[in-house]
Amino acid sequence: MQTSLFCPLIDLIDEGTPVSAPEEVVYSTQPRKATALDGHCYYTKGPDLNIVTAELVAHQLALELALNVPEFGIAFPDLVDGPLFASKEVPRCHRQVDPWIKRDRVTNPGMLPLLIAFDIWVMNKDRNIGNLVGHEQLAPSAGRIAIVAIDFEKSMALRGPYPLTATPNIDPRSLWPSGTLGQMMTGAPLPNDFCASIGKVGAERILDAFARVEARINQEIPWKAGSVQLLSMRSKRIINLVKEVWR
Repeated sequence: MQTSLFCPLIDLIDEGTPVSAPEEVVYSTQPRKATALDGHCYYTKGPDLNIVTAELVAHQLALELALNVPEFGIAFPDLVDGPLFASKEVPRCHRQVDPWIKRDRVTNPGMLPLLIAFDIWVMNKDRNIGNLVGHEQLAPSAGRIAIVAIDFEKSMALRGPYPLTATPNIDPRSLWPSGTLGQMMTGAPLPNDFCASIGKVGAERILDAFARVEARINQEIPWKAGSVQLLSMRSKRIINLVKEVWR
């Protein structure tokens, strides 16, 4: 998984092909799977600046808080008018993780409640079992997977044009994972230590994540100030926000 908080440039060598959604999952965007010069495949989204910004900023913040996310970066394909978010294909990937969770074959099950708290912070309304993938482990953990979180495009605190005025109308209950994942996580203990870590994330660190994106795309994100203010306020109140949503 990625270790640098910086957003590397990904050189794609083809346009890619559309990605089919897993059963019972509907994609709100049209992700594609393309090959890069480094020989690896990447899933791409964009060039809508809302989607690209939400994915890139959320991935950076998640990585900074030690959540398991794929390697990611920014691509500028010749045939696309604008940047794309690019997420590297997880090696030895399993798309259906719920059987592994139910059989206790996961090396990092404790990440799930942390991820929910993170989603509450960034106001991601689209967490479900379909946007988790499993990285099958090698020895000595063979026969087990590590859960990897993907898809932060609906993090409403990171989208424009006016996050400060748009988000107060969002029902906190919509921030709980839907479907199978929500059912599996009901009754899980509150991740108080992780909430304390979110509480230490101030405006400067959030602004840095936006600045890295702006530097790569060579343009200003118009709603940056609103998102930074909103996330800063939510980080200070995160334990109460989590309690409001938790089941």
